[in-house]
Amino acid sequence: NVRIGLHTGELFAGVAGKRNPRFHVFGDTVNTASRMESNGVRGKIQVSQSVVEELMSDDGITEYDIVRRGEMDIKGKGRMTLYFITGKVRDQFGRTASVSQCRGVLDGSSGEASRRKNPGSSEERRSQ
Repeated sequence: NVRIGLHTGELFAGVAGKRNPRFHVFGDTVNTASRMESNGVRGKIQVSQSVVEELMSDDGITEYDIVRRGEMDIKGKGRMTLYFITGKVRDQFGRTASVSQCRGVLDGSSGEASRRKNPGSSEERRSQ
């Protein structure tokens, strides 16, 4: 079992070293991601608030099941609100929900509406 920790933000990346050049990433974002992993739980994906914000659309919809773990004191960071990503959102039939399809239904631009614009299509005839 592994622990996975994620954090988003700015960082520096590049090749460093004369004798043995290697690619490195530096910055507070890298340190925070490391803290997410080291304070995580085996078999789970722990993320910071910034990851949750990146996964959310402007209208607050996400394709992922996100569970609030709570606040923890993180070394070098202070108190942070942490979350677990437990999987993809599923609908009542066990299929992965499509956020874009849900949005389309809400704003009237779903595939259903576009099928109705072409009444001669075989799909439209089958549904009648």
